[in-house]
Amino acid sequence: MNRKARIENTVETRSRILQSAKKEFAERGYDGARMGSIAKRARANQALIHYYFGNKENLYREVLDRIFGIGTFKERGFDSLIAEWGLSPRESLYVVIYFFVHFHFDASDNDFNKIIIREIVEERATLKAILREYVIPWHEAIERIIVRGIEAGEFETANPVLMVYNVFNFIFSYINSRHCFEGTEWHHRLFSHSDVQQFLQFTLDYVFKALQVPGAKVRPVRLPPGIIASVDEIIRECKKLSIAEGAPGS
Repeated sequence: MNRKARIENTVETRSRILQSAKKEFAERGYDGARMGSIAKRARANQALIHYYFGNKENLYREVLDRIFGIGTFKERGFDSLIAEWGLSPRESLYVVIYFFVHFHFDASDNDFNKIIIREIVEERATLKAILREYVIPWHEAIERIIVRGIEAGEFETANPVLMVYNVFNFIFSYINSRHCFEGTEWHHRLFSHSDVQQFLQFTLDYVFKALQVPGAKVRPVRLPPGIIASVDEIIRECKKLSIAEGAPGS
């Protein structure tokens, strides 16, 4: 086996282990999950799992990191990109919402929902670590955009923090509630007529209207050429690492 084939085999095996671990943690929780069961699901030697990930705690954390896309966020933080691109607050907020909608829309993951519910019920510390490393930095990045927009006279809101929380939870709640509403008449009403572009446009209209300065004329956001292409490339990078259902390579 040549070097390229070995690398591809390693990547494929690691991905299979992570997918199997996600299923195991979702079904049995962290305490109930067994490395032997994960190895069996992944059709992999248990010693190989320890070689790649060390122990169960490291494997569990890797599963959550991959679902949230933490590695790519750390490498390609939007603060630095927005500064590099020279975007206005309105343009910056558009780009962030575009990223979140396109990255998460097709990756609704019931296993992820189960893992998060177990984290909350069992009061494990891993979720708080995830919040600190992924969710809170994103909240703060968007808050800075909104505050910058207020200072520039582009936005108005009495509470930027609650506005950020509202944006995040609207996107995540809509996407991850598909499984909850499945089998009900509201599933059809909520999801059958909404594709990613429709949901993106609704979200943009909703957010920008909420932040609109009273009396100001509504104007569309026009991004500099090439920005969306750059964001699409970052989304592709994130999805390559993701193990959420629906993500390419999952």
